Amino acid sequence: VAQGYADDVCEHVRNGTNLIFFGAAGCGKDHIAMAVCRIAMRCGREVVWYSGAQMRSDVRRFVGNKDFSEDELFDRLGRPEILWLSDVTTHGAPLTDFQSDFLYRVVDYRSRQLRPVLLTANFNDTKKFAELIGFATWDRLRYRSIAYNCDWESYRAPQVVYRGAAS
Repeated sequence: VAQGYADDVCEHVRNGTNLIFFGAAGCGKDHIAMAVCRIAMRCGREVVWYSGAQMRSDVRRFVGNKDFSEDELFDRLGRPEILWLSDVTTHGAPLTDFQSDFLYRVVDYRSRQLRPVLLTANFNDTKKFAELIGFATWDRLRYRSIAYNCDWESYRAPQVVYRGAAS
């Protein structure tokens, strides 16, 4: 899936085709996304990586802050040819209404401008994920998208488990 997207990255960018990787934490979704993004950048495409944790923090930061505007963040996420959003939600916690609304605005704008989003998410249940980010946002993300469920185990899992007393 990733190789196919990367092989035709210019066409996918032109068509606004999103790429979505779902799966357990630690299974390598961001590593695969990074490989796709490197190929896109070698082809002269602009890619911006943004973590969900940073987005949520920035959205909280511009509430009541005159030095940091919502428009600045919106431009940062809306402008690039490819926006890579990593782990938009964490620990199964839903976004606040404000965060959800902001994410919807970004995804909706990018969808209308045919600017793809590369999304990685620590979920296998897309219905639960849609509940957490908002159904309208999910609907726009999955439109014109290629999605792949990375259904293998975390590479961070212990390779060997030792039993008994350590000497």
